[in-house]
Amino acid sequence: MSKPPHNSSPRPSGSSSPESYQTKRVRNNLAVKKCREAKRKQEKEMLAAVTKQKELNKQLEDFGKICFEMLI
Repeated sequence: MSKPPHNSSPRPSGSSSPESYQTKRVRNNLAVKKCREAKRKQEKEMLAAVTKQKELNKQLEDFGKICFEMLI
């Protein structure tokens, strides 16, 4: 058995109508867009949390240095 040639633009198979295929593509594109937006939002929130944690760590480190100097 040989495989059919690969087409650069997929076509609906079976009894699907072109409208049905187009609807599926639109739905898929919207789902991909929604997923990417959610991922970007999550990455942005994570970056903000990391930045805040770095600032807190710096403050704690500075406080530790001050306390250490007071002991000397």
